[in-house]
Amino acid sequence: MILLVALLAQGVLGAESPTGFIQGADASLKKLLSASHPSMEGVERLADEYIDFDELAKRALGANWSKLSQKQRKEFVSAVKAILRRSYAQKALEGGGRDSKVSYLAEDMDGDSASVSTEVTVGKDRVPVNYRLYRT
Repeated sequence: MILLVALLAQGVLGAESPTGFIQGADASLKKLLSASHPSMEGVERLADEYIDFDELAKRALGANWSKLSQKQRKEFVSAVKAILRRSYAQKALEGGGRDSKVSYLAEDMDGDSASVSTEVTVGKDRVPVNYRLYRT
């Protein structure tokens, strides 16, 4: 399960539905977390498979992205990736990934992009998570 915030996932939206793609990511994470000694590095590598950090950083800056030099863009992407990978892995390993339930609420496709609305329940906390996917 991709916990809390995964704003942009990369993947092929072909035969598999966007919801199926997110469900597959969730199953991969739960399998990794059920191992006898799940590692921070393993969860971070899994995040790399599903999150396009370059596109996420670009969209986070919006119009300001074009004002950055190539070096600044690379540094910004690197910082975003480091922060989000570590945060994602920590949340998953602290029990949120193992003890969570994901409810798939809605799916919307528009050309080469899609969104999947979910709600993640961990204990008594319910967190809406909206995944944005695009065709690579």
